[in-house]
Amino acid sequence: MEPKKSKITVKNVSRSFLSSDGKCVNALENINFEIEDAFSAAGRDVGEFRVLLGPSGCGKSTLLRLIAGLDRADSGDVLVNEVPVHGPGKDRGMVFQKYTSFPWLTVAGNISYGLKINGVSEDKRKETVAQLIEAIGLSGFENAYPETLSGGMQQRVAIARTLALRPSVILMDEPFGALDAQTRSEMQQLLLKVWDETASTILFVKKESMVQLLHKQHALSDRFIAHMLARNIRIEEDLVDQLFNSSEKRLARTLLLLARYGKEDKPQGVLPKLSQEMLAEMIGTTRSRVNFFMNKFRKLGFIEYNGGLKINTSLLSVVLHD
Repeated sequence: MEPKKSKITVKNVSRSFLSSDGKCVNALENINFEIEDAFSAAGRDVGEFRVLLGPSGCGKSTLLRLIAGLDRADSGDVLVNEVPVHGPGKDRGMVFQKYTSFPWLTVAGNISYGLKINGVSEDKRKETVAQLIEAIGLSGFENAYPETLSGGMQQRVAIARTLALRPSVILMDEPFGALDAQTRSEMQQLLLKVWDETASTILFVKKESMVQLLHKQHALSDRFIAHMLARNIRIEEDLVDQLFNSSEKRLARTLLLLARYGKEDKPQGVLPKLSQEMLAEMIGTTRSRVNFFMNKFRKLGFIEYNGGLKINTSLLSVVLHD
């Protein structure tokens, strides 16, 4: 199998701003991470879905704007598809929290705008717009203007407009933050459908607490980037107890220690071949329970099976306070 290609690379990126009173505010400081393309066991490109997590003001949106090419870092490098980012490009699409449709254009006009300015023929534009409007469930609203649409409908238009150029990377800055719970749930399902059909790499910004996100993880994200922001993210011990029982915590700490042995300089450790019987004996439980725990850890992004068992030491360290 060919080596995975890097979709997004952030190397030693820093960005600062001047506050209203003239003080320097470091929004990002020496940020590093990489997102590779993802493939199924059958070799099909399925794309990655990563969540950029942190409290308000910690630099999430700034980092997203740097990747989108809407801002420039003070230092460091940002690459998309292994190409340095120097400005916006049609290989990236961005969906904002605030509604960004052009008020003077209809639903169809907004979705087709990017196609038009990129020289796509009228026939192809009409075909693409028709397909996207059906996909987002807005058939019959082609000629409606944004002011006549609900918040959820406007975000559907924003997602369709982003997808029109089929970007390989989709950046989403808390796009559902202003929506009610029912609409948010519907939009999450639409997003999962879009991801499955396009195989794009999606980087999704959230400001919820990490525990809330862990509970929702299997509904929204297959990985977390919780370790690279300028401000550390921690979880209160009592909330950790709600997530994991004592055996699960013992297994998590055992995996973390094993992964760190001889791998201190790597964000993820590769474990030697370990049987579930051996792990069960080490933490004092049964093999079936270890199998259950490992499946749970895989869904939460703590571990992955890719040429061996790999441990996300950065995320486990945050969760376990180690």
